[in-house]
Amino acid sequence: MEKEMLYKSRSFSSCILAAYQLMSKNLRNILKATWLPVLIYVFILASFLLINLPNEEVVAMGIAHFALYIGVLASCLLGLIVTGIWALSRLMSILNEDPRRWNFMRAVWLTLNSIVITLVITAVVVAVAKLAGGYLAPYMQNHFWLFLCMAFFIVLLAVVLLLPLNYVFMKYLNERDMRFWHDFLPSYRIGLRRTSFIFITLFITGLIVLILATIVMLPYLTLTSAYYTSLMGHILGDASDLPGYFPVLYFITTAVVYFLLWYVTAFIIVVIFFMYGSIEKRREEQRAIRLEEQQAPIPESELNDIPPISLQ
Repeated sequence: MEKEMLYKSRSFSSCILAAYQLMSKNLRNILKATWLPVLIYVFILASFLLINLPNEEVVAMGIAHFALYIGVLASCLLGLIVTGIWALSRLMSILNEDPRRWNFMRAVWLTLNSIVITLVITAVVVAVAKLAGGYLAPYMQNHFWLFLCMAFFIVLLAVVLLLPLNYVFMKYLNERDMRFWHDFLPSYRIGLRRTSFIFITLFITGLIVLILATIVMLPYLTLTSAYYTSLMGHILGDASDLPGYFPVLYFITTAVVYFLLWYVTAFIIVVIFFMYGSIEKRREEQRAIRLEEQQAPIPESELNDIPPISLQ
């Protein structure tokens, strides 16, 4: 897309509207670019979920061939990561119009770096929770509200630390001259100053996606609920009332549902894309205002007030 369309000062609602308009007008191009990695992704995910349904035969196989079972699960997880990166890079190629290979390598490094950052933030939150818990433990036994306050503070801390990363990650996926760790702290500080804008944008977007995802997930949730209901009856001694083709039906339904769900959640990425462009445009406008103030000529009225320089 044209850079002029990206770098515009927008409100949170305008970012969401721009993302909707882009996806609706370019849905065919997005599908054409991403359908293959998304299809492989959902097939691996459907297989992973099917294998992990509680089943006597699968449990017996896992016990008898534990190494093989762990290897299959690890292969599924690795396949999900690789195909997820592949799909993300294809989507970004539509958004920033950079070569697919460049976007793929950026997505790979972003994934690796995000894992490191997630571990660091998790360690910080756990350390704060332990320190606060150890200090407040004697008081929380008789005052449950202290526990609720501590839990709220920890969640708030995690949210504040994570929100600026949306700007940092999208900046890294768009700017060729950005080096992740070299430019991380300056970019993170910029995102931290825009935390309220990022929060309200993603909060509203999350509500929209949650409603759509719930509708899309209904077939999958219905089948999963039916399976666990039958399993509970089987544990109590009742015969299973599921048809013999249930595994095939579950696999196909899961694949279709998560295929649609990927594009629903991709809407969040497009919103973050426009949110990043809005932040960059506002920074550019602020720099221009500061530059004009520095270069502004001194008014004539002020020049008249300057006393003459004595030569004596």
